[in-house]
Amino acid sequence: MPTIRPDLPQATRLRVGECVVDIPLREIVRAGGTGVRVTAKSMAVLLMLARQPGQVVARDTLLDSVWAGTLPTDDVLTQAITGLRKAFGDDRDAPAYLETIPKSGYRLLAEVEWLPDAPPEHLAKHRWRGRVAWVLGVVAVVALGWWIGAGRFHAVAPPPATPAVPASDGELAYTLLTSRVGPETQPALSPDGAMVAYAMPPGAIDDPAAIFIQAAHPVAPRQLTTPPRGSSDHLPRWSPDGTQLMFARIDENGGCEFQLLPVSGGAGRAIGRCDRVNGRYDWLPDGSGVVAGLKPEAEGRPGALSNLRLETGQWEPMRYAIGPADVDFDPRFSPDGTRIGFRRNLSRSDVWEMPAGGGEPQRLTRLRGSISGWDWAPDGKSLLLGTLGSPPRLYRHDLGTGLTRALGRFPAVGLDLAARRNTMVFTVDDARIAMFRYRLPLGSGTIAEPLFASTGTDLLPSPSPDGKWIAFHSDRSREARLWLGDPDDPGHLRMVDGIAPISRHPPQWSPDSRSILVVGEVTDAEGVPRQLLYQVDVASGRSTEVAVDDGVPYFAQHLPGQRLLLVVDGGAGRLSLRIVDAAAPPLRTLARMDDVGEARFDPVSGEVFLVRGSSPGLWRVGLDLRTPELVAADQPAGYWLRRWGTLDGRPFALRTAAPGCLAQWHWMGVEPTPAAGCLDPERRGEPSLAVMVSQDRAWLYASMVVGLENSDIGLLELDPPQSESSATP
Repeated sequence: MPTIRPDLPQATRLRVGECVVDIPLREIVRAGGTGVRVTAKSMAVLLMLARQPGQVVARDTLLDSVWAGTLPTDDVLTQAITGLRKAFGDDRDAPAYLETIPKSGYRLLAEVEWLPDAPPEHLAKHRWRGRVAWVLGVVAVVALGWWIGAGRFHAVAPPPATPAVPASDGELAYTLLTSRVGPETQPALSPDGAMVAYAMPPGAIDDPAAIFIQAAHPVAPRQLTTPPRGSSDHLPRWSPDGTQLMFARIDENGGCEFQLLPVSGGAGRAIGRCDRVNGRYDWLPDGSGVVAGLKPEAEGRPGALSNLRLETGQWEPMRYAIGPADVDFDPRFSPDGTRIGFRRNLSRSDVWEMPAGGGEPQRLTRLRGSISGWDWAPDGKSLLLGTLGSPPRLYRHDLGTGLTRALGRFPAVGLDLAARRNTMVFTVDDARIAMFRYRLPLGSGTIAEPLFASTGTDLLPSPSPDGKWIAFHSDRSREARLWLGDPDDPGHLRMVDGIAPISRHPPQWSPDSRSILVVGEVTDAEGVPRQLLYQVDVASGRSTEVAVDDGVPYFAQHLPGQRLLLVVDGGAGRLSLRIVDAAAPPLRTLARMDDVGEARFDPVSGEVFLVRGSSPGLWRVGLDLRTPELVAADQPAGYWLRRWGTLDGRPFALRTAAPGCLAQWHWMGVEPTPAAGCLDPERRGEPSLAVMVSQDRAWLYASMVVGLENSDIGLLELDPPQSESSATP
């Protein structure tokens, strides 16, 4: 019987008996072509058994490895084995695949053969990213900040493979540089495009991330850093001359420090503090330091760009024009070093530019959407931008004409271009999101109850006031849509057709449970997405547009007395909060407050809780919006603006870096902050976006990133820019 060969690090599939196992996809395909997807835990159990085919693997060994860091019951292993048997079509009493050894463990009976290369048609299925791309849009927060909870990703199979991903349904063709089970993220190309650096766990189940480098084609990587105990390394960036790497070292308490290391190896050195929430930065053109945004308060204005000098280790604010409510981040210098581009404002950002030394910024793009990454083209004449949405796209913005062209579907985040070569790398994610509810009040014994299980991604559950329906976003139909489900009858589901919801906020119910407010996306004839506010009639499923005349709708919620709470983008990504009279069109503004990032009406207190876009903290204010009161000074902050809610007039938030729990619920505005409970610590999930509390205050609803999280590094060779005559301004 063949055994696993350690000299096949590129293997992502294996043949078990008459079945083929796709490890990244977690799919077992029988000889007749029927594929069954198994859970992440079932796949991890199978891989452990496959390492020792024909040998008994003890139950304790499986539990200690696959469920490391938890307190599992025997049932979880039994369920994992049961799932594998169903996928293999195996008979427990006359097994051909999995044999139970009473009071001992399990044995894999079938022959095992590792298959390093997948056939093209299989790869096309594996890397079809229309649905996964939508997941990227709703977990962009997680994708940016996954390293804060370093060590939670399970790397159970060795690295990298060599697949090339063909274009399908308008998707851009790209090559995968890595395909190891687990996360490879935050890639950066050397200036000549010959090497790529990225972050990933070195191999063990709970290893913290380290920095790896490899040639820009599918070969085995070289580990460059070994973080000390309690720390992890992230966000590598090559120096302008390509001889050094800067990276961010994050400790278990959330501290962040920039480290500098020669690419050839050797000792690194600490440079200065960095921001653990937003680590995006770029080298200064002369290599004397780096530039970044969203600096801590102690280092200067939080929303302004600043330079960190290598010689002094001190941050120096850049001198340029910036409004009091503006937030600038994700800076990139042009290839010739004369200009600096950056994204302005968090929720609906666009790219701006100014002279490298500072000055008056000018707005370049007008996508007004969720940018997943951007960079200058090597010739400095255009920008490449990825946007999240349904579907996500890659755009080229021509700086000479000011026109923007959609190049194709682009299911990826965090792009980076080589300074002297038309080559781009990015992260292709494969996260899955599921919905759960939790009985309130939370306690140590709280059990997560799954909602409407599917093979797709379900998120942002919102219970109706009468408790009869749960509205949510899902791609279970292969397209992002609004769905309705009966919590007492999981098989009773309805899809609302015609709306592609933007998955930032849960759907918002009217007080009588008859209609839903949801912000959706439409694409115009030129391929540019636009956002509209819809009201959906629950009985008929028909939707009508709610006209917002002086801005782009970002969020909407019903208020008592035929009023609406609106968060509107009035331009340049600057959001404002408005209370409007919705008794008859057009909407009439009753009160307004600027510089608002997120806002929610709390029916118990009758107040609005809100966060700013330009600074951390939580405020509360009456419906006249006149005298806001600070509730919590330091959180929510940055990219975690949405992970909070209210219960009985009290605000709470989800802490994603709490020890032993990636979703720790705690009250806000109380010192010390008492923890209310952990959302399913055994699942090792992570909350995605906003949470909801039912009107009877009996349930907490949340969507969680669950299961084995995989992400790979992709590479795309860019074509030269084409004529922009048909592009859009």
